Amino acid sequence: MKSCVRYLCRIKRVMERDGVNEKKAAKLIKEVDEKRASFHKFYTGKEWEDASQYQLSIDTGKLDISDAADMIINYINAKNIGQKHL
Repeated sequence: MKSCVRYLCRIKRVMERDGVNEKKAAKLIKEVDEKRASFHKFYTGKEWEDASQYQLSIDTGKLDISDAADMIINYINAKNIGQKHL
C-alpha cells in the first residue's frame, strides 16, 4: 500500500517540476509507475515495489534531491571501498 503522504509529495514535486495541475501530475505518476513496473517485471521477473530487491532506498519526500544524490554517491563509494578489501 502506498503511503498517502509520500504520494502527495510526489504529486507536488511533479506539479512544480512540470508546471501541471494536480490531476495531470497524478496521471503522469501513474503512467510512469506502470512503465517502471512493467520494465522491471520483464527484465527481472519480480515485482518493482518489492523492497527486498533493493540495497538502498531513499525517501525523497523527507529530503531534497541533491541530498539524496549525495547519499547515493556516498553509498557507492563505501561499497566500492568494501569490495576492494575482498
